[in-house]
Amino acid sequence: GFVWDNQGHIVTNNHVVDGAEEVTVLFSNGFWADAEVVATDPQADLAVLQVEPPAGITLRPLTLADPNTVGVGNWVLAFGRPFGLDNTMTLGIISATGRGFPVGTTSGPQYTLPDVLQTDAAINPGNSGGPLLNLAGEVVGVNFAINSPVRANSGVGFAIPINMVQRVVPALIEDGSYPYPYIGISGGTVTPQLSAQEDIPEGTFGVWVGGVPEGGPGAEAGLQEGDIITAIDRMAVRTFDDLVSYLLNNTEVGQEVTLTVLRNGKQRELPLTLQARPGGAVAQQDQGQTEVSIDRAIEIASQTVTAAGLMETIDSSSAELQSGNGQSVWVVTLEGSGRTATVAIDATTGEVIGLNVA
Repeated sequence: GFVWDNQGHIVTNNHVVDGAEEVTVLFSNGFWADAEVVATDPQADLAVLQVEPPAGITLRPLTLADPNTVGVGNWVLAFGRPFGLDNTMTLGIISATGRGFPVGTTSGPQYTLPDVLQTDAAINPGNSGGPLLNLAGEVVGVNFAINSPVRANSGVGFAIPINMVQRVVPALIEDGSYPYPYIGISGGTVTPQLSAQEDIPEGTFGVWVGGVPEGGPGAEAGLQEGDIITAIDRMAVRTFDDLVSYLLNNTEVGQEVTLTVLRNGKQRELPLTLQARPGGAVAQQDQGQTEVSIDRAIEIASQTVTAAGLMETIDSSSAELQSGNGQSVWVVTLEGSGRTATVAIDATTGEVIGLNVA
């Protein structure tokens, strides 16, 4: 983790402190302090702690980078405690930006986090929650994952982008949670496979609407299954990640946005008032009560992976209903084309909220 402010707030990953009964912060000079978990956010894999620093310790908050200065090719430094080795620094570059990455708890729902930074700076188990800095010593991201079958550095590491950290952390400190804006649809990016399956005109780019849950903002705005969202507030949308990224970086709950939609070959504009991602209401229901059946969940998952071109054929499928953080989620496992896909689907709305393919 790293020091956020002079009030003793420390930022780390949610998965670092998830389930912990006690948390102790070890400083780089060997001093330590007991920490209180102020708030956690599995949807961004962020957590905020607070400590009363030991006598003689002056907290020095890190400076946050301007998100507009972060780009591919920038040199970065990853700090952490890999394999228990204190005060480790590794060097690399930002290899890519704009990655989508599933985040959440192992027992609860997962969501796709957009705009994730990819780096070749060595990130290993123990780097989680550590800062990713530019050469000016400014935080550009929070290390949180590696992509390796052996849980060791393979030159592909990931960090939560600073623009997301800047939005979520202050809300966790002030309010204990961050309300994620939500348009209320299930669907996916228009791909050649999806175009052929749904008879979408060649050369069409955008987000295909596969379902619109009743009572959600999408339904209230008049979105329909089969619509293709091509822009939001006049900004072109080519992928589902584009849509999620715009919502998280430029909007807030209660704000009105304008969706440009293709329906039956004709373009129209729909005003939509954003709501918070559902969750609280689900906690009042019995775990087994869902709007989406197991068969429908498997169908949605299958359509998602085939439409995205991740699998050509599906040989087997299974689904398990899980509950956590006030939400019920179908976790669907699909096998086919030599790959295994895990798809998380909101059991109330049918929205695809997580996808991982190995």
